[in-house]
Formats: sequence, C-alpha cells, structure tokens
Amino acid sequence: LRSMDWVPRLVRSRTGKVEQAKKQLEMRYDRPPTDDEIAKTMDVSDEEYQKNPISVVQKCDLKKGPSRVERLILIFYYYKEMTMKEIGVTLDLSESRVSQMHSSILARLKAQLRHSDKALEMGQGRLPTDDEIVKKFVK
Repeated sequence: LRSMDWVPRLVRSRTGKVEQAKKQLEMRYDRPPTDDEIAKTMDVSDEEYQKNPISVVQKCDLKKGPSRVERLILIFYYYKEMTMKEIGVTLDLSESRVSQMHSSILARLKAQLRHSDKALEMGQGRLPTDDEIVKKFVK
C-alpha cells in the first residue's frame, strides 16, 4: 500500500497530527478551532503551521467546487445511476480510478460542508447523506 501512496509518510504523519489536534479542540470548544488554536496545541508557531503544505492544499480544495470530470462522475453515478465501470468506459478511465475519484470528491465535499453552517441545516439536525451532499454541489 505504501508504494501506491503518492503522499510521503512524513506528510501523512503531520496531517494525522493536525487532524487529531482539530478533533481535540473541536470537542473542547464545541466549534471548529482556529488556526492559531491548532498551532498552539501542536506546539508550533503560527507561521510554521501556515507553511504546512497540507493545510494550504486543503484550503484550496475547499474553496473550489468539483471539476468538470468530477461533476460528470457525480451526475452519472447519482442521477443517471450508472455503475463505476460504465462511468469509466464513458470517461475513458479505469473503474478503480472512477471509484478513487468518487471517494475523494465526497470526502472533499463533506469537509467543505463541515466547515460551513449549512451541514446541519441540510441534514435537518443530523449530518447529511451522500445524496444530499451531491445535490447541493451538482446543480
């Protein structure tokens, strides 16, 4: 698995530590933590925390919506009810790549929702389902 993982082990480790700190602070304060709070918990300077490439990538990912191919995957899967294999043939991608992209898209959209106040509104007091998430972002 490690040989197939494009993310270096050190980056994955740091990301895990950031996520752990975020969860810890979110439980403590009952709200998403600020970057300053996360940096302080991790015992790093705010500047060092801001230089972390993963947080920069995550922030960029959260700002942009799904790309054209990502939208097509969501539309084909949720609206046209095509299988991953059929989507792969249509978009000239392997079935496993379609599945991988689908998982990545949903994870990113869920993270984007988590950072907004609309998540609980959509789910009417609960976290929204994958279908509800897709319908919000693919119009």
